[in-house]
Amino acid sequence: MYLISFWRQTFSTLFHQKKPISNVYNLDFFQQFIVENTTIFRDNLSANIHKNTTLSKFAALAFVCLSEKRKPTIVDFGGGAGIDFFIARHLFGLDLKWICIETEVMCRIASTTGLNSGNLQFFSFDDYLQSGLLNEKSNLYLNSSLQYTPKPLEILRTLLSLKPRKVALIRTPVVVKGTEFRSKQNSLLEKNGPQIGPTGSVLMQIENSVVIPQLDSIQDLFEESGYEILFRNTQGQSAFERMGILNRPRREIRNLDLFATFRV
Repeated sequence: MYLISFWRQTFSTLFHQKKPISNVYNLDFFQQFIVENTTIFRDNLSANIHKNTTLSKFAALAFVCLSEKRKPTIVDFGGGAGIDFFIARHLFGLDLKWICIETEVMCRIASTTGLNSGNLQFFSFDDYLQSGLLNEKSNLYLNSSLQYTPKPLEILRTLLSLKPRKVALIRTPVVVKGTEFRSKQNSLLEKNGPQIGPTGSVLMQIENSVVIPQLDSIQDLFEESGYEILFRNTQGQSAFERMGILNRPRREIRNLDLFATFRV
């Protein structure tokens, strides 16, 4: 029934929309959209995995999931409805314990739709910090999520203070020239979550606040927290190009992939 309600709300909003819908991560209709598309993706994984797996993601998932004497717990910060859990399970044949740290709205909807079960679990950030799971040996995975938090460096500092053994931070915009940058990011609804083909909502514009930290600040934080950076790569950042805020004389934003291990 939630899907019928979702589409009724979606099309009602679509036909009356005059400006982008803001801060959608805390809205039911958006998270229901992500959950529904993830369920479709999970049930048709072989047909859709190529549209949702980049070389960067493959390398990051291999880094945090493999080469362990014992199976790690994966802490997936901002993991949506668990798409990368299903991708990792398909790629590596491992059914690892996977914790998605998500909004309270996503956690609630994941529970009501049955996604929050078995080895895939959902926690809000505060609930995770108060849970009894912090003593588990875990690896941390952040896939294009840190920038959507109001204080990304503080969030990252807290996550690193829990001493995950491995950290993979990928597809994360950083300022390589200039100071920390705050803006709004506009996108189409259908470009969010698993890519499974047309959804009927191509005209719906959404908007989210982003905070893009400095590259040097992130690197310093890893080193201060006791991590050795094994790999770091920056490449072109396309999400903001249409907004005309890239590569100004005093600012350059790029995407960061970074793999690190905790120095024992």
